[in-house]
Amino acid sequence: MKIVWSKKAENKLDIYFSYCRDNYGDKVTSDKIEKLAKITNRLSVFPEMGFPEPILVGERKLYRAIIFEKRLKIIYYVENEDIIRIADLWDCKRSPENLKKEI
Repeated sequence: MKIVWSKKAENKLDIYFSYCRDNYGDKVTSDKIEKLAKITNRLSVFPEMGFPEPILVGERKLYRAIIFEKRLKIIYYVENEDIIRIADLWDCKRSPENLKKEI
């Protein structure tokens, strides 16, 4: 399956990696990019590997989540038989109600 990032998720990812580069250096950032690539590669083969996101139960779509870093979740859903849509990169320190509003 093809992984498609929403603009919002792409923007958050860019901000996250810029922060990492500025604060931790190129090596750490490169390692995190490689980790993300491994996760999304596995996701493209096993689209149901993430757990149903409890905060978003009852929404129109079945949103799933994968922990990317200690406090970051990749929020996604299966759009159709060919596409997995990554809807958000969620910082778990934020209020759960904000996730509902943003999705």
